[in-house]
Amino acid sequence: MRERIYHKLLLELLALFPCVALLGVRQCGKTTMLEQLDPDWQRFDLERGSDLEVISRDPDLAKEYRLMEYIVEFIEKIIRTPKSHSYRFRRPPGFTFQAGQYMMVHLGPEQNRVHPLSLSDGPHQDFLEFTKRMTGSEYCTALESLKPGSQIKVQGPLGSFCLSQEDQAIVFITGGIGITPIRSILVDLAQNQDQRPLVLIYGNSDAEDIAFAQELQALPLPHLHLVDVLQQPSKQAAHTGFITAEIIQMEVGEHLHNATFFVSGPPVMVKIVEEHLASLSVEAAQIRTDHFLGYEN
Repeated sequence: MRERIYHKLLLELLALFPCVALLGVRQCGKTTMLEQLDPDWQRFDLERGSDLEVISRDPDLAKEYRLMEYIVEFIEKIIRTPKSHSYRFRRPPGFTFQAGQYMMVHLGPEQNRVHPLSLSDGPHQDFLEFTKRMTGSEYCTALESLKPGSQIKVQGPLGSFCLSQEDQAIVFITGGIGITPIRSILVDLAQNQDQRPLVLIYGNSDAEDIAFAQELQALPLPHLHLVDVLQQPSKQAAHTGFITAEIIQMEVGEHLHNATFFVSGPPVMVKIVEEHLASLSVEAAQIRTDHFLGYEN
């Protein structure tokens, strides 16, 4: 994901002056100052994280880029692990999304803290659920302070980390809270009684840190092969250490070269898994990724 210094400057400006967009915004069809200074300037890209934050903070840009906005009511918190909590909200009438997508979630007294959060519920369910690793940040504190009936702003849905009917065997590789979009996809597959071969390779620090552990085991997906990889030794059946090329090859087996691989988690983890897959001669076209930015937020 390519970052530009312009984007950081824009984000700082808009955070200080949300009603003013001095650079990078084309108004009434006119060329902006930034476009004059930089002929190679590209318009905002919804797939670029820094651009998306700028767009989500500015109502005019959000409207221009058709970033749908909803006010949702908080229902309840569910503790998934000591470090990961789910937050459920009433689903707005007519709202739809594809499993694997995320939303921009605004918090704080002025809704000025914004963070992308994957939807961890299925598209057919009557609530919206976001699951977050709690880090003690201001954003997490704002999440923790929500009371039933509290209302917040969300924007989206966004993202293309989604299945297609053309995908044959499907392999999910993730770590920690990177499970959230994959959990949404698996819930959707179970709802549709999908019969394709499925493998989930899920890395965590220890057994206590496995978010949705019981829910994943209980999914009515007879062709789902669950593989835990734990850094700390455990009594449960699991590989010890980190996700490696050897583990991937062993657990995916005959589907290695015809499967679609969905890899989600922090950028460093995603990069390492991509290198493992390349070492196994998995084509880049077989791989889809979801980079979880801002783990400290």
